[in-house]
Amino acid sequence: MNLGDPALEPFASMYSVERSQYGFTPIPKTGPVSLSRTIFRDDYDAMLHFRGNPSRTITFRWDGKAYQWLGEQEIFEGPRMWDTSDGRRHEWITITFYKEAVNHNFQGLGILYFGPDEELRWRPNATEPQPDFARSGAATGKMGLSQTSALGHGRISEPQLRDF
Repeated sequence: MNLGDPALEPFASMYSVERSQYGFTPIPKTGPVSLSRTIFRDDYDAMLHFRGNPSRTITFRWDGKAYQWLGEQEIFEGPRMWDTSDGRRHEWITITFYKEAVNHNFQGLGILYFGPDEELRWRPNATEPQPDFARSGAATGKMGLSQTSALGHGRISEPQLRDF
C-alpha cells in the first residue's frame, strides 16, 4: 500500500509524534509502506515498514479504537563499505526510540553505528567508555549527523540528519 491509503487511518497516531526530539526525520509524504501485524505478542500489535534510505519501522499497540504509537527505528546507510561475517556491506547508523521495551529493544533512545570506524562502533562487554558520537566526528557531518549534543550518552539536542 502507499501512504495516504485509507487502510492506514487507524495508524494516524504516527503523525502526532515530534520526531526531531528523538533524531528522526519526518515521515515521507509519499511512497510504499508495508504492514505487519502480530499474533500472540504482548509488547506490540503492528508495525509499518518504510523502505529507502533511511528505512523506518514504526511500532504500534491497539487500544481498542486505534493503533497507538510505541516507537520507531530509522536506519541510515552510509557511503563506506566494510567486511562483516555476512559479507561486504555499507556502514549504517540505527536510531531507535521506544516509550517502553518493544521487540527486543530497550525503552528510551538508542543510537548505534555499524561500520569500519572503530571509534564509533559499540563494543559489547567493553571496559573502556562507549563511543561519544558528538566528540568523535559524527556531529561534524562525518556520519551524517549535525547539531548534536552528547549523542553517545543517549541525548540529542536539535538533531539534523543529512544524506549520509
